[in-house]
Amino acid sequence: MGVLSRTPAPIDCDRPASADFLRVLAAWAVGAFHIWQQSWYSRPAAEHWLRAGSVGVDFLVMLSAFCLFLPWANAAAQGRPLPQTRPAEFYRRRAARLLPAYYASLLFSLALAVYRSGWSRALAVDLFTHLTLTQQLFPACYIGTQLNAVSWTLTVFALFYLVFPLLAPLCARHPLPVLGALCGVQLVYSLWALPQYGGHAYPLLFNQFPAFCGVLAVGMAAQGWRAAAGHSIFCCARAARCWARRRLSGSMP
Repeated sequence: MGVLSRTPAPIDCDRPASADFLRVLAAWAVGAFHIWQQSWYSRPAAEHWLRAGSVGVDFLVMLSAFCLFLPWANAAAQGRPLPQTRPAEFYRRRAARLLPAYYASLLFSLALAVYRSGWSRALAVDLFTHLTLTQQLFPACYIGTQLNAVSWTLTVFALFYLVFPLLAPLCARHPLPVLGALCGVQLVYSLWALPQYGGHAYPLLFNQFPAFCGVLAVGMAAQGWRAAAGHSIFCCARAARCWARRRLSGSMP
């Protein structure tokens, strides 16, 4: 099976050059939202755009799915064998990319927490969940954390990365069932969570991983569409070049 092969998936050189730029814009939007959240800036025109910055989280999740799925989408569109990767190798690459900067920021927030309140058992549990990227699964370490509160998104990404080595080849082979299942998970979860809006439990629910499954599906579907459209354009351009060469060589009437 592909996900058990020792051959790592290649880094695709067709990765959109604008991906990092769009990621920066989304990060700025999220930062602006949190600045508004702390200041409660209330001028109507600016407040609307600052509050909308929270959508940047969804965009970051979608963009991650879009970029990671690119090698599989290209291979499926071009009729080539799907990339093969071992989950352990994929996890190692993800950890090397994300954890150093994350742990540096976590160390800084830990120093601030110890300076403000000293060391405690609650802080030790808080730190352990943040080190293991499970903070969002525990209310005291998510809503009531003494550390960097916005790092809850790392739990969402960690769960996505956990299933991605299996999800990517499945989606490349059976796109509609897999994408439909992801959207179904978000729909069912949202229908279950929405009646609890306004209650004490809702803040713990609406940012959990199942609430982003449809967003991941949109990112992977967009990549699949881009790869299919790009391959069709490439084939049309190649056919046009062949036709033009034959005309110029006089082989066609």
